[in-house]
Amino acid sequence: MKNAQELLARYRAGKSSEEEKLMLEKWFHEVGNEEVFQLSEKDFSILKTEMWQVIEHTAERKSFRLWHKLSTAAAVIVVVGAGLLYYLSRQETAQPMVQLAKNDIAPGKDSAYLILADGKRISLTDAANGNIANQAGVSIAKTASGHVIYRVADTENGVLAFNTIETPRGGQYQVQLPDGTLVWLDAASSLRFPTSFKGQANRKVELKGEGYFEVAKDKNHPFYVKSGQQEVEVLGTHFNINAYDDEPFAITTLIEGSVKITSADRNIKLKPNQAGINKNGQLGVKEVSDAQDAIAWKNGFFQFDDEDLQSVMRKMARWYDVEVEFAGQFKNSRFSGVMSRSKSLKNALKVMEATENFSFKLEGRKLIVKN
Repeated sequence: MKNAQELLARYRAGKSSEEEKLMLEKWFHEVGNEEVFQLSEKDFSILKTEMWQVIEHTAERKSFRLWHKLSTAAAVIVVVGAGLLYYLSRQETAQPMVQLAKNDIAPGKDSAYLILADGKRISLTDAANGNIANQAGVSIAKTASGHVIYRVADTENGVLAFNTIETPRGGQYQVQLPDGTLVWLDAASSLRFPTSFKGQANRKVELKGEGYFEVAKDKNHPFYVKSGQQEVEVLGTHFNINAYDDEPFAITTLIEGSVKITSADRNIKLKPNQAGINKNGQLGVKEVSDAQDAIAWKNGFFQFDDEDLQSVMRKMARWYDVEVEFAGQFKNSRFSGVMSRSKSLKNALKVMEATENFSFKLEGRKLIVKN
């Protein structure tokens, strides 16, 4: 195999042949435990950006995986074969996402429930494609790709009715609201919204958990998201809200456009690559190096940014639907990196065990963290 540094240099310069691109991708996928490849933090940041660009342009292909661990002692990025996996599948036929070992747990999947205004509960996982409900001049359909779309057929103003989409632990889902706004819900989340925005001065929805929004532009009808102790106002923009009850604060990250966040004490406006932090109703603004990191979950990844083990395990618990129990002290265990959410739980834990001096024990759906 050619020298990896040479391949990376040619890749960055845009001079790679198709064969060399394939070789580089194959190397990222197949590098073994015995190989260690060191990059400066700057080089790895550049490489990460380039890989995200490749991913964005190949999102309709199969899957991709990337992980790295920050070595604080050496102040460099150490990329280990067991830790860094990059895979861009070129297969046209569907393949099983994971193969489970004994007592393993599969990753989460598209799964949600739709609760109609009359209280009827529909499993979107089990519902057939096509029209699944009609109410007050609104048709609700499930597409072949497994997403829900609302279509307003009645031009008359009807009775204001609300629907709710809930994702369970181990589930995620996408919905297109009646105004064309797209929403992606992460695990253990819910979105409450009117079945039609017709006749309403504003477009208001309520989020619990985490959601990514691509709001349809309508300057005459602002879009509001109520979540916990805050309300986010937008006209047309892309942003992510993480507002789980078990997290220490809510984070609103702006990808594109502008938003205003209001809480009991104040309001703030965000620019792209800024995050609004709401801790018990107290608002603050944080600059972020790459707002795309906040929606890594939507693109199939866990994104850890110098997070303590407890924070990491809360994300893992929601996605794999497990109960986490800590047996020991883990104050100094922190993680930075990206890891595929398509791994089975045991495969994901193997990557984490390779980076720190602790281990995991899985008993049914209870995950015990030991040191």
